[in-house]
Amino acid sequence: RTIHSDLFYILENSTLDTSWPAAACGFSANYFGHIFWDNDFWVFPTLLLMHPARAKSLIEFRQRTLPQAQARAKAHGYAGAMYPWEADPWSGKDVTPSFAIGNADREIHVNGAVALAQWRYYLATQDLPWLREKGFPVLQAVADFWSSRVSFNAAKQRFELLHVTAPEEDYGDVDNEIYTNVVAHQSLM
Repeated sequence: RTIHSDLFYILENSTLDTSWPAAACGFSANYFGHIFWDNDFWVFPTLLLMHPARAKSLIEFRQRTLPQAQARAKAHGYAGAMYPWEADPWSGKDVTPSFAIGNADREIHVNGAVALAQWRYYLATQDLPWLREKGFPVLQAVADFWSSRVSFNAAKQRFELLHVTAPEEDYGDVDNEIYTNVVAHQSLM
């Protein structure tokens, strides 16, 4: 029953043939209908396996809102696209409440989830025209962001991601957080 209930909630929070994302906690008012990385990292893979047409709508949200993510990166002094931690489902703009703005600027692992979802869709469908036209611009913009966001540590002869918030938000300003580093590496690959 629990699994069927969870699948119901995923289905009621997704659509066919749109660019509408999956809001955090569905129709719950707890997160104001904002879009988090849950859209790409948690909901998308399940839909991709069971309902690929619904999954496509979730990643098309990120394609539709690429210009806003690029503007956000530029405003923060970076290249590429910096997808927001809390995005408006209509515009894709950052709508993080002011009390959580530190998270909004440091939870950059969102970009990795966005890129992974785009790539996973291609791997599942082998749709090369889609990859060229829609997926690759997102992948390239995320890669450009990571390249501009790293710092070179000359003493250790390596690149590092400094001042990030981990997905487990108790770690709010850390360097070289493992998940963020791994997802950045996967995005670049």
